[in-house]
Amino acid sequence: MQKLRKMLRLSLWVLAGVFIINMQTVSFAGEDISQGSHRFLLGQKNDKTGLVDSFINTDDPLLRSQAATYDLALAGLGFLKLGDVASAQKILMFFDRTWTGAGFCNFYETNSGACGLEKIAHLGPNMWVALLALHYTQETKDDRFYPLARQIALWGMRLRHEEGGLAMGMAMDWGTNWTKVFGAESNVVAYSVFRALASMERGRADQVSFELEMQGIRDFLNKIAMRRDSRGRLKDIVVGYGVSGGVSNVVGADVISMMLLVFNTQELQAFFGVNETILTEIATRQFFVYADGIRGFDFTDETVARTIPRPRMISLEWTMQMACALQGHSDGLARSWVSEVDKKMLRSRGAIFYAYATKSGVQVFPFAPWWNTPRGNLERCGSMASTMWRLFYEKGFNPLLL
Repeated sequence: MQKLRKMLRLSLWVLAGVFIINMQTVSFAGEDISQGSHRFLLGQKNDKTGLVDSFINTDDPLLRSQAATYDLALAGLGFLKLGDVASAQKILMFFDRTWTGAGFCNFYETNSGACGLEKIAHLGPNMWVALLALHYTQETKDDRFYPLARQIALWGMRLRHEEGGLAMGMAMDWGTNWTKVFGAESNVVAYSVFRALASMERGRADQVSFELEMQGIRDFLNKIAMRRDSRGRLKDIVVGYGVSGGVSNVVGADVISMMLLVFNTQELQAFFGVNETILTEIATRQFFVYADGIRGFDFTDETVARTIPRPRMISLEWTMQMACALQGHSDGLARSWVSEVDKKMLRSRGAIFYAYATKSGVQVFPFAPWWNTPRGNLERCGSMASTMWRLFYEKGFNPLLL
């Protein structure tokens, strides 16, 4: 096993070396990425509501004039990193006046501001809004949206808990009882919010309440999400579990990238007995593929893809998440992945953007038949999430670290 581990490490660095050579032909100036991304953001922005469309040039009518709450948070963070505080503020003002205490819808209609394609409120997107509010507070020293972040966190704490983890939601929708579904990725994002609030709150009682939630999430990840062999060594990380269906056998690349973004080297070792190299090896072994002319990370491993069935494809968004996660740890490897994603860069009237994935209209996960990659010509169809994660890498920005 030790020999295999050494071979895997060597293969990672060989891949990095090959990609860095290729990268020279597709590298772009940071200013070009920043200006192009800002132009894309402004082009997606609705002047009346301040909301931004999640997709551009999609052939799917359900996705037109739709803003995923997660994407809105990413866009707000993108505006912040580009120095466009007014645009970030307008997104936060929308969320602040929309808050009712019951969580934000997963999607909003960008022309009206009404709940959009998915009216259910899920843990992950709400926590991303909290992260936007906290980053805004930290960067501008304007604390008007800090109470919103705190209220979102308290809403999350009221969700059903199992094994220390937080449920995905408070209701049933899309044929699923979300009070009985516990996602690893959304819990890791919630951990980032609780950690920030624990350090920013002045009252000791509030600090302790957030710290207890953090401990619960660590327990959830150790007991439920992280699967180990008979010797206690990490094999893989699953996407979560359902109360009725048990622990999922499905693995997703984003769980690993989120853990790498949230936990530093010392925390990974202290809390989970792993390090960046182990997680990167698992991610590369399970998710790293060559598809559609580039190398990058699929949403799932080959076993999961076969159960749908679907061909392997690359998530440009999740590949960029991995690159952001390893920035500062394995810079050569991270840059190599970015160089591959940049082969799919799209330009239009000075805007720069990226597709959601390298295949159009394909189901992503077997348990979510409604989750498909956007339909459209991949030479024109762009995604807010992929574009923002590429911008975050350019800015050396980790949105999950405050």
